[in-house]
Amino acid sequence: MILVGDSGGMCLLGKKTTLEVNMNEMLIMTEAVAKANDTSFIVADMPFMSYQTNNDDAVSNAGKFMRFNVDAVKLEGGGRVSERVKAIVDAGIPVMGHLGLTPQSISQMGGYKVQGKSISSVQKLMQDIDSLINAGVFSILLEAIPNEITELITRNFEIAFFGIGAGVHVDGQLVISSDMLGNFVGDINPKFVKKYLKTNNTFYEIKSFYKNHNISQLKFYTIIILSTINLFEN
Repeated sequence: MILVGDSGGMCLLGKKTTLEVNMNEMLIMTEAVAKANDTSFIVADMPFMSYQTNNDDAVSNAGKFMRFNVDAVKLEGGGRVSERVKAIVDAGIPVMGHLGLTPQSISQMGGYKVQGKSISSVQKLMQDIDSLINAGVFSILLEAIPNEITELITRNFEIAFFGIGAGVHVDGQLVISSDMLGNFVGDINPKFVKKYLKTNNTFYEIKSFYKNHNISQLKFYTIIILSTINLFEN
C-alpha cells in the first residue's frame, strides 16, 4: 500500500505544516505516484479544508483523486467528520480514517504530542473509531498513540488498523520515506523510525566531491546561473 500523504508538502515543497498544503498540490503528487505505480493499493490524503466545509465539497474533491485511478482517500478526524466519510463512501469511494495525532488539527492539539494518555481521551478515541466504522471506513490509521492503547483498540474492533508511532499491535506500519531515508525536514525527527540511510549527509558529500573535482566546470555553471539571475533582476 502507498499513501500519498499531505506530508509530501513538507518533504517536497518546503511547507512548515500540512495545513499549508492545497488540493492542486495533492493532485499533482497523487498523479505522479499513480503514473509510476500500477500494482500497489494507493490511498490519497485529502488536504486541509478539502472536506471539512460540506458533503458536496468532500465528495467532489474525493472524486478528483479517483480520476487518477487511485484506490481510496484518507480523512483526518472522528465523529465530527463521520458525515463526510459516509457521503464519500455512499458515492462509491473507499475511505481510510485517521485518528490520534491528526496534523491538520495541530493548532488545537498544541503541537505534535502523543495522544490517548488519559482515560477521557481513550474513551473519546473509542467513540471516534465507532463513528468512523459506522460511517463506512475500510481501515483506520492510528498516529502517536501508546502501544498498550493500540493493543486495547485492535482487540475491540474488527477492522484493519495501520500505525505510525502507535506501537506494534497493528495490521501494518506506515513509514514516511523521507524519515526512513534520513532526509528530514524542519524540526521533526521521529524517534520511532529506523534510519536506514542519511541521504541529507550523502547529498552534501556529493556536492562537496563535485566541487573539489570539477572546479573549472563549476565556475562555468556558476557564471551561467548568476547571469540568469542578473537578467531577471534587471
